Amino acid sequence: MEKFLFSSLKVFLWITIGAVIKLIFNHLELPNFKKTLKYTTEFIVTFIVPYFVGIRIWLFGIEKTVLSITILWFVVTLIISYLITKFIIKRWDYTFKEVFLPLAFTNSLYLGIPVTQYFVSENAVYYTIIYVVVATLTQFTFGVYILSSSTKFFRIILSTPIIYFSIIGYSLSIYQVQTPAMLKTVNNIISSIISPLMLIFVGFSFQWEYILEKVRLHIFLNIARIMIIFTTSIVFILVLKTFLELNKEFVKAIVLVSLLPSAIANYVLAEKFNVDTKFVSGEIFWGTILVLFLLPYIAELLEILLLFTM
Repeated sequence: MEKFLFSSLKVFLWITIGAVIKLIFNHLELPNFKKTLKYTTEFIVTFIVPYFVGIRIWLFGIEKTVLSITILWFVVTLIISYLITKFIIKRWDYTFKEVFLPLAFTNSLYLGIPVTQYFVSENAVYYTIIYVVVATLTQFTFGVYILSSSTKFFRIILSTPIIYFSIIGYSLSIYQVQTPAMLKTVNNIISSIISPLMLIFVGFSFQWEYILEKVRLHIFLNIARIMIIFTTSIVFILVLKTFLELNKEFVKAIVLVSLLPSAIANYVLAEKFNVDTKFVSGEIFWGTILVLFLLPYIAELLEILLLFTM
Protein backbone atom coordinates (compact mmCIF):
# COMPACT_ATOMS: atom_id res chain seq x y z
CA MET A 1 0.00 0.00 0.00
CA GLU A 2 2.73 2.46 1.00
CA LYS A 3 4.65 1.79 -2.23
CA PHE A 4 1.52 2.42 -4.28
CA LEU A 5 0.76 5.67 -2.46
CA PHE A 6 4.35 6.78 -3.06
CA SER A 7 3.99 5.90 -6.74
CA SER A 8 0.72 7.86 -6.85
CA LEU A 9 2.49 10.94 -5.51
CA LYS A 10 5.07 10.56 -8.29
CA VAL A 11 2.26 10.74 -10.85
CA PHE A 12 1.28 14.18 -9.62
CA LEU A 13 4.92 15.21 -9.30
CA TRP A 14 5.53 14.57 -13.04
CA ILE A 15 2.31 16.40 -13.96
CA THR A 16 3.42 19.35 -11.82
CA ILE A 17 6.84 19.36 -13.50
CA GLY A 18 5.09 19.55 -16.87
CA ALA A 19 2.98 22.50 -15.70
CA VAL A 20 6.08 24.31 -14.36
CA ILE A 21 7.92 23.74 -17.66
CA LYS A 22 4.94 25.23 -19.49
CA LEU A 23 5.07 28.37 -17.31
CA ILE A 24 8.80 28.74 -17.93
CA PHE A 25 8.58 28.32 -21.70
CA ASN A 26 5.53 30.58 -21.94
CA HIS A 27 7.59 33.24 -20.22
CA LEU A 28 10.60 32.67 -22.49
CA GLU A 29 8.38 32.54 -25.60
CA LEU A 30 10.65 30.13 -27.48
CA PRO A 31 9.58 29.70 -31.11
CA ASN A 32 8.25 26.33 -32.34
CA PHE A 33 8.68 24.66 -28.93
CA LYS A 34 5.03 23.64 -28.71
CA LYS A 35 5.15 22.12 -32.18
CA THR A 36 8.28 20.18 -31.26
CA LEU A 37 6.62 18.84 -28.10
CA LYS A 38 3.48 17.91 -30.04
CA TYR A 39 5.45 15.98 -32.67
CA THR A 40 7.52 14.29 -29.98
CA THR A 41 4.40 13.14 -28.15
CA GLU A 42 2.80 11.90 -31.36
CA PHE A 43 5.99 9.95 -32.07
CA ILE A 44 5.81 8.32 -28.63
CA VAL A 45 2.14 7.38 -29.02
CA THR A 46 2.43 6.33 -32.66
CA PHE A 47 5.76 4.46 -32.62
CA ILE A 48 7.25 3.97 -29.15
CA VAL A 49 4.07 2.52 -27.60
CA PRO A 50 3.53 0.10 -30.55
CA TYR A 51 7.18 -0.98 -30.26
CA PHE A 52 6.70 -1.61 -26.52
CA VAL A 53 3.54 -3.65 -27.15
CA GLY A 54 5.12 -5.62 -30.01
CA ILE A 55 8.20 -6.58 -27.97
CA ARG A 56 6.02 -7.61 -25.03
CA ILE A 57 3.95 -9.89 -27.28
CA TRP A 58 7.17 -11.35 -28.68
CA LEU A 59 8.57 -11.96 -25.20
CA PHE A 60 5.51 -13.42 -23.48
CA GLY A 61 3.22 -14.62 -26.27
CA ILE A 62 -0.57 -14.64 -26.00
CA GLU A 63 -2.55 -17.45 -24.41
CA LYS A 64 -5.68 -17.94 -26.52
CA THR A 65 -8.12 -18.52 -23.64
CA VAL A 66 -6.85 -15.46 -21.77
CA LEU A 67 -7.05 -13.40 -24.96
CA SER A 68 -10.63 -14.54 -25.67
CA ILE A 69 -11.86 -13.69 -22.17
CA THR A 70 -10.03 -10.35 -22.23
CA ILE A 71 -11.63 -9.43 -25.56
CA LEU A 72 -15.05 -10.43 -24.25
CA TRP A 73 -14.59 -8.35 -21.07
CA PHE A 74 -13.28 -5.39 -23.06
CA VAL A 75 -16.37 -5.50 -25.29
CA VAL A 76 -18.50 -5.36 -22.13
CA THR A 77 -16.62 -2.25 -20.95
CA LEU A 78 -17.10 -0.67 -24.39
CA ILE A 79 -20.86 -1.25 -24.17
CA ILE A 80 -20.94 0.30 -20.68
CA SER A 81 -18.94 3.28 -21.97
CA TYR A 82 -21.32 3.67 -24.90
CA LEU A 83 -24.40 3.72 -22.63
CA ILE A 84 -22.80 6.24 -20.24
CA THR A 85 -21.80 8.38 -23.24
CA LYS A 86 -25.37 8.46 -24.57
CA PHE A 87 -26.57 9.49 -21.12
CA ILE A 88 -23.99 12.29 -20.88
CA ILE A 89 -24.54 13.83 -24.33
CA LYS A 90 -28.30 13.97 -23.76
CA ARG A 91 -27.85 16.13 -20.67
CA TRP A 92 -24.70 18.15 -21.37
CA ASP A 93 -23.41 20.01 -24.37
CA TYR A 94 -20.90 17.42 -25.60
CA THR A 95 -20.52 15.38 -28.77
CA PHE A 96 -20.17 11.61 -28.95
CA LYS A 97 -16.56 11.93 -30.14
CA GLU A 98 -15.59 14.03 -27.13
CA VAL A 99 -17.06 11.67 -24.54
CA PHE A 100 -16.78 8.08 -25.77
CA LEU A 101 -13.01 7.77 -26.22
CA PRO A 102 -11.96 8.93 -22.73
CA LEU A 103 -14.57 6.65 -21.18
CA ALA A 104 -13.84 3.61 -23.33
CA PHE A 105 -10.03 3.55 -23.44
CA THR A 106 -8.29 3.60 -20.09
CA ASN A 107 -4.70 4.18 -19.06
CA SER A 108 -3.89 0.48 -19.11
CA LEU A 109 -0.22 0.82 -20.05
CA TYR A 110 1.86 2.98 -17.71
CA LEU A 111 -0.61 2.88 -14.81
CA GLY A 112 -1.87 -0.64 -15.48
CA ILE A 113 1.49 -2.33 -15.01
CA PRO A 114 2.37 -0.80 -11.58
CA VAL A 115 -1.23 -1.28 -10.41
CA THR A 116 -0.99 -4.98 -11.29
CA GLN A 117 2.39 -5.28 -9.58
CA TYR A 118 1.19 -3.66 -6.35
CA PHE A 119 -2.26 -5.20 -6.02
CA VAL A 120 -1.91 -8.58 -7.74
CA SER A 121 1.61 -9.86 -8.46
CA GLU A 122 4.58 -9.50 -10.79
CA ASN A 123 3.45 -12.60 -12.72
CA ALA A 124 0.00 -11.06 -13.32
CA VAL A 125 1.60 -8.28 -15.41
CA TYR A 126 1.34 -10.80 -18.28
CA TYR A 127 -2.47 -10.49 -18.13
CA THR A 128 -2.25 -6.72 -18.08
CA ILE A 129 -0.07 -6.77 -21.19
CA ILE A 130 -2.73 -8.78 -23.02
CA TYR A 131 -5.33 -6.24 -21.89
CA VAL A 132 -3.03 -3.47 -23.15
CA VAL A 133 -2.76 -5.19 -26.53
CA VAL A 134 -6.55 -5.54 -26.88
CA ALA A 135 -7.27 -1.99 -25.67
CA THR A 136 -4.54 -0.31 -27.72
CA LEU A 137 -5.37 -2.12 -30.95
CA THR A 138 -9.04 -1.23 -30.50
CA GLN A 139 -8.20 2.37 -29.64
CA PHE A 140 -6.12 2.85 -32.78
CA THR A 141 -8.69 1.13 -35.04
CA PHE A 142 -12.24 1.47 -33.74
CA GLY A 143 -11.34 4.60 -31.76
CA VAL A 144 -9.77 6.24 -34.81
CA TYR A 145 -12.84 5.31 -36.86
CA ILE A 146 -15.07 7.19 -34.39
CA LEU A 147 -12.83 10.24 -34.55
CA SER A 148 -12.39 10.27 -38.33
CA SER A 149 -15.82 8.99 -39.46
CA SER A 150 -14.75 9.17 -43.09
CA THR A 151 -13.11 7.26 -45.89
CA LYS A 152 -9.78 8.28 -44.39
CA PHE A 153 -10.35 5.51 -41.85
CA PHE A 154 -8.93 2.70 -43.99
CA ARG A 155 -5.89 4.76 -44.96
CA ILE A 156 -5.29 5.54 -41.28
CA ILE A 157 -5.70 1.88 -40.30
CA LEU A 158 -3.23 0.75 -42.96
CA SER A 159 -0.72 3.33 -41.72
CA THR A 160 -1.11 2.49 -38.00
CA PRO A 161 2.19 1.00 -36.76
CA ILE A 162 0.74 -0.81 -33.72
CA ILE A 163 -1.09 -3.26 -35.97
CA TYR A 164 2.13 -4.24 -37.74
CA PHE A 165 4.19 -4.35 -34.54
CA SER A 166 1.57 -6.63 -32.91
CA ILE A 167 1.40 -8.99 -35.89
CA ILE A 168 5.20 -9.19 -36.12
CA GLY A 169 5.54 -9.73 -32.36
CA TYR A 170 2.90 -12.47 -32.34
CA SER A 171 4.45 -14.22 -35.35
CA LEU A 172 7.91 -14.18 -33.77
CA SER A 173 6.41 -15.49 -30.52
CA ILE A 174 4.65 -18.38 -32.29
CA TYR A 175 7.85 -19.43 -34.05
CA GLN A 176 9.77 -19.02 -30.76
CA VAL A 177 12.36 -16.67 -32.23
CA GLN A 178 14.74 -15.48 -29.52
CA THR A 179 14.47 -11.79 -28.66
CA PRO A 180 17.86 -10.06 -29.11
CA ALA A 181 19.33 -8.69 -25.89
CA MET A 182 19.57 -5.19 -27.38
CA LEU A 183 15.81 -5.07 -28.06
CA LYS A 184 15.11 -6.19 -24.50
CA THR A 185 17.37 -3.42 -23.21
CA VAL A 186 15.59 -0.82 -25.34
CA ASN A 187 12.25 -2.15 -24.10
CA ASN A 188 13.38 -1.82 -20.47
CA ILE A 189 14.49 1.77 -21.10
CA ILE A 190 11.11 2.59 -22.68
CA SER A 191 9.34 1.02 -19.69
CA SER A 192 11.27 3.36 -17.40
CA ILE A 193 10.77 6.62 -19.29
CA ILE A 194 7.36 6.37 -20.97
CA SER A 195 5.35 7.12 -17.84
CA PRO A 196 7.25 10.29 -16.82
CA LEU A 197 7.29 11.56 -20.42
CA MET A 198 3.55 11.21 -20.88
CA LEU A 199 2.76 12.69 -17.46
CA ILE A 200 5.00 15.69 -18.16
CA PHE A 201 3.08 16.06 -21.41
CA VAL A 202 -0.17 16.15 -19.42
CA GLY A 203 1.13 18.94 -17.22
CA PHE A 204 2.54 20.88 -20.17
CA SER A 205 -0.28 20.52 -22.69
CA PHE A 206 -3.42 20.90 -20.64
CA GLN A 207 -5.19 24.22 -20.57
CA TRP A 208 -5.68 24.24 -16.83
CA GLU A 209 -8.69 26.55 -16.90
CA TYR A 210 -10.62 23.69 -18.52
CA ILE A 211 -9.74 21.34 -15.65
CA LEU A 212 -11.89 23.47 -13.35
CA GLU A 213 -14.89 23.33 -15.68
CA LYS A 214 -17.65 20.87 -14.70
CA VAL A 215 -15.56 19.38 -11.88
CA ARG A 216 -18.63 17.82 -10.26
CA LEU A 217 -19.57 16.16 -13.56
CA HIS A 218 -16.15 14.55 -13.93
CA ILE A 219 -16.09 13.36 -10.31
CA PHE A 220 -19.63 11.95 -10.56
CA LEU A 221 -18.89 10.37 -13.93
CA ASN A 222 -15.71 8.63 -12.78
CA ILE A 223 -17.29 7.30 -9.60
CA ALA A 224 -20.34 6.08 -11.54
CA ARG A 225 -18.15 4.43 -14.18
CA ILE A 226 -16.04 2.68 -11.53
CA MET A 227 -19.12 1.41 -9.67
CA ILE A 228 -20.88 0.17 -12.82
CA ILE A 229 -17.83 -1.60 -14.27
CA PHE A 230 -16.87 -3.08 -10.90
CA THR A 231 -20.39 -4.43 -10.28
CA THR A 232 -20.67 -5.74 -13.82
CA SER A 233 -17.29 -7.44 -13.52
CA ILE A 234 -18.48 -9.46 -10.51
CA VAL A 235 -21.53 -10.62 -12.47
CA PHE A 236 -19.29 -11.36 -15.46
CA ILE A 237 -17.02 -13.51 -13.27
CA LEU A 238 -19.95 -15.42 -11.76
CA VAL A 239 -21.31 -16.23 -15.21
CA LEU A 240 -17.95 -17.23 -16.70
CA LYS A 241 -16.90 -19.42 -13.79
CA THR A 242 -19.85 -21.73 -14.48
CA PHE A 243 -18.25 -22.55 -17.86
CA LEU A 244 -14.52 -22.02 -17.32
CA GLU A 245 -11.91 -22.37 -14.63
CA LEU A 246 -10.67 -18.84 -14.04
CA ASN A 247 -7.28 -17.83 -12.69
CA LYS A 248 -7.78 -15.55 -9.69
CA GLU A 249 -4.80 -13.34 -10.56
CA PHE A 250 -6.09 -12.95 -14.10
CA VAL A 251 -9.51 -11.85 -12.84
CA LYS A 252 -8.02 -9.32 -10.41
CA ALA A 253 -5.69 -7.89 -13.06
CA ILE A 254 -8.28 -7.26 -15.78
CA VAL A 255 -10.88 -5.90 -13.35
CA LEU A 256 -8.49 -3.39 -11.76
CA VAL A 257 -6.98 -2.31 -15.08
CA SER A 258 -10.43 -1.71 -16.59
CA LEU A 259 -11.19 0.73 -13.74
CA LEU A 260 -8.25 3.01 -14.54
CA PRO A 261 -8.74 6.57 -15.81
CA SER A 262 -8.66 7.81 -19.39
CA ALA A 263 -5.48 7.29 -21.41
CA ILE A 264 -3.31 10.25 -22.42
CA ALA A 265 -3.37 8.85 -25.98
CA ASN A 266 -7.03 9.97 -26.09
CA TYR A 267 -5.89 13.57 -25.68
CA VAL A 268 -3.29 13.18 -28.44
CA LEU A 269 -5.82 11.57 -30.80
CA ALA A 270 -8.46 14.22 -30.04
CA GLU A 271 -5.98 16.98 -30.91
CA LYS A 272 -4.89 15.15 -34.06
CA PHE A 273 -8.48 14.94 -35.34
CA ASN A 274 -9.44 18.46 -34.16
CA VAL A 275 -11.88 17.24 -31.51
CA ASP A 276 -12.41 19.53 -28.49
CA THR A 277 -10.07 18.40 -25.68
CA LYS A 278 -11.93 20.02 -22.75
CA PHE A 279 -13.77 16.85 -21.78
CA VAL A 280 -10.85 14.46 -22.15
CA SER A 281 -8.61 16.85 -20.17
CA GLY A 282 -11.05 16.80 -17.25
CA GLU A 283 -11.45 13.03 -17.43
CA ILE A 284 -7.72 12.34 -17.38
CA PHE A 285 -7.02 14.77 -14.53
CA TRP A 286 -9.96 14.06 -12.20
CA GLY A 287 -10.10 10.38 -13.13
CA THR A 288 -6.43 9.97 -12.16
CA ILE A 289 -6.96 11.66 -8.80
CA LEU A 290 -10.06 9.61 -7.98
CA VAL A 291 -8.68 6.26 -9.09
CA LEU A 292 -5.38 6.67 -7.26
CA PHE A 293 -7.34 7.53 -4.10
CA LEU A 294 -9.96 4.76 -4.41
CA LEU A 295 -7.93 1.91 -5.88
CA PRO A 296 -6.47 0.54 -2.60
CA TYR A 297 -10.01 0.21 -1.18
CA ILE A 298 -11.40 -1.24 -4.41
CA ALA A 299 -8.59 -3.82 -4.54
CA GLU A 300 -9.33 -4.84 -0.95
CA LEU A 301 -13.06 -5.16 -1.69
CA LEU A 302 -12.33 -7.21 -4.82
CA GLU A 303 -10.11 -9.55 -2.80
CA ILE A 304 -12.94 -10.11 -0.28
CA LEU A 305 -15.54 -10.73 -2.98
CA LEU A 306 -13.31 -13.19 -4.80
CA LEU A 307 -12.97 -15.20 -1.60
CA PHE A 308 -16.70 -15.91 -1.84
CA THR A 309 -17.03 -16.23 -5.60
CA MET A 310 -13.90 -18.18 -6.62
